[in-house]
Amino acid sequence: MGSGPIELCVKAGQKIAICTCGKSEDGRCNGSHVGTDKLPVIYDAQKDETLYVCGCTNTCGKPFCDGSHSK
Repeated sequence: MGSGPIELCVKAGQKIAICTCGKSEDGRCNGSHVGTDKLPVIYDAQKDETLYVCGCTNTCGKPFCDGSHSK
């Protein structure tokens, strides 16, 4: 993942696994965390929305971006 936020568009009722290990290119878990102490966050969208997932792994609000990449 890059250093800035990754935009994920989700639809109501969609359940996704969000990457927290920093090894995914698109913010969705791809299994790259195997062998680390990181696990994906399961997100169940209640509405159509755009999520901003942390790309730098420094956020205090994992898995979502809090602007830590710009500090």
